[in-house]
Amino acid sequence: MAERADVSIGSLYQYFPNKAVILFRLQTDKWRQTSDMMRDIHEDTCDPAPNRLRRFICSECGEAAVCVAHQ
Repeated sequence: MAERADVSIGSLYQYFPNKAVILFRLQTDKWRQTSDMMRDIHEDTCDPAPNRLRRFICSECGEAAVCVAHQ
């Protein structure tokens, strides 16, 4: 992660004391993004409910594919 962010490992650990905290932060950010997306889709009453559900499912499937590709 430090290499990808182009920072030293020491710099990374100044902000995050251990790997568990880093993973928790990444997961929390992902949950927040998903929650925001779900709210936006839910509030889009111009689009019929089945279409909104399809948008959500497609978005999550696309996200899963990206995660698998980066492993």
